[in-house]
Amino acid sequence: MKVCLDQQIDRRKILKKAVIKAADILGLTDDEFLKILKIKRSTIVQLKNDNFLESNLLDEELAILFVSIFYLLHELSGGDVDWIRHFMRSYNKLIGTSPLKQIQNLDGLVKLYKLLGTLSTNTL
Repeated sequence: MKVCLDQQIDRRKILKKAVIKAADILGLTDDEFLKILKIKRSTIVQLKNDNFLESNLLDEELAILFVSIFYLLHELSGGDVDWIRHFMRSYNKLIGTSPLKQIQNLDGLVKLYKLLGTLSTNTL
């Protein structure tokens, strides 16, 4: 199955908007944002502009994982932004650090995604 260029562009625009919105709701600083998504400071400005998102600006797999984590947190908290922000910045005994620090590397991002997925499955 071929995906036309317009569909790829639309998918990237949607992903870009989701990443920016999740980072905004989480209250991430630009420094935290770039560490998590492994991007350059100049890329943040390009992402926040409404221009076409070049394919090499954003690692789509990292972005999808990040948005998925946000979605799981939103589900687990019932949409309580204050709770989500507190959870992300607070030390967690289960993971041995704050989730925000943990997701600054790929292994930590995957581990938190799996943990939240397990919690979500058990509570929903």
